[in-house]
Amino acid sequence: MSLFDALQPATQDPILLSFQDFMADPRAEKTNLGVGMYYDAQGRIPVMRAVAAAEEQVMQRQAPWGYLMSEGLPGLRAGAESLLFGDALAGSLRGRVATLQTLGGTGAIRLGAEVINRLQPGAVVAMSRPTWLNHPSTFQAAGLQVAEYPYYDRATGEVEWAAMREAVAAMPAGTVVLLHACCHNPTGADLSPGQWAELADLLAERRLVPFLDLAYGGFGDGLEADTAPVRLLAAKGLPLFVATSFSKSFALYGERVGALSVVAESAEQATMLTETMKSITRNIYSTPPTHGALLVATVLGDPVLRADWRAELESMRLRIVGTRQALLDRVGRNSGHDFGFLTRQKGLFSYSGLSVAQMQRMKAEAAVHAVEDGRICMAAVNESNIDRVAAALRAVTQEG
Repeated sequence: MSLFDALQPATQDPILLSFQDFMADPRAEKTNLGVGMYYDAQGRIPVMRAVAAAEEQVMQRQAPWGYLMSEGLPGLRAGAESLLFGDALAGSLRGRVATLQTLGGTGAIRLGAEVINRLQPGAVVAMSRPTWLNHPSTFQAAGLQVAEYPYYDRATGEVEWAAMREAVAAMPAGTVVLLHACCHNPTGADLSPGQWAELADLLAERRLVPFLDLAYGGFGDGLEADTAPVRLLAAKGLPLFVATSFSKSFALYGERVGALSVVAESAEQATMLTETMKSITRNIYSTPPTHGALLVATVLGDPVLRADWRAELESMRLRIVGTRQALLDRVGRNSGHDFGFLTRQKGLFSYSGLSVAQMQRMKAEAAVHAVEDGRICMAAVNESNIDRVAAALRAVTQEG
């Protein structure tokens, strides 16, 4: 018997499969609407001005590239807390926040899942239906159970709020509730401020544990509005997990910069949480990488660079808003499919409502690639491909 005799084919990630299909497509006019990255009007991943300025500073540091401690770069951790909680709330929390640098947002989610499983083995994590395709498997890999709550109404393209509220109200105390802080992936449909306020009260009443995934801060309604749910829930005094990704908001995808912040009930608990998280990361990857963390920490720690970063991030958000309207104008309102959701949804993604067969037709007939669940990356649409994308959408939604 060989060690490898038990090998079985692994389940392929649909997002990665979509990218593989795109790379293998020989057609010159092919378009990739599947990968969740921000592209500028020319179809390029930008190098943000503040990040470029931070890079110049970092490369002048003339210091060795030694290991970080398991908790990561202090400046990155402080910058993440400042971004999430603001100075006023951070002061009122009085050391009750434990923050570790992580390997991107995915690493933050997995670290949070490992912490939860240590504290409450086999705990239930309830997540929206649908959610990011990697969410269920990441929590399950840490030993947790996964459940769903209603979230998206395919008929209206809106949040199914009444059904969601009813489901949350029926959850047993201690259930972990995974929530997208903004720019819901894959649907682009977000809770309103009023719904967030009602949800916060419900979570507190039911003694549930919110776990916020903040992967697209700044791309929804702006940075302050997009991070507001963090401050709302933290002010409620709830145990709170926040997984922050800097990949999209800083255009630093391959640098894998993220953070996990956990709000505890006391400073003593926060200290123990920090030690718990350090012990977990020590046994997985030991220490996080330095370079990307230095870039983010430099930007967040410099008032001038931070202001420039926020201004450019806002311009990126507004470009997507304009693209949504332009695509809706081109695809038309009488195509056999209601595309009004394009301007109602927020962030990098829109949930098209198209079937698997329709998504496959777009790929086969028009070389327009996207995830087969109907998610399309709006940031990948630009002036050079928008007419082709609109034509493909019209073609697969025409009746008859």
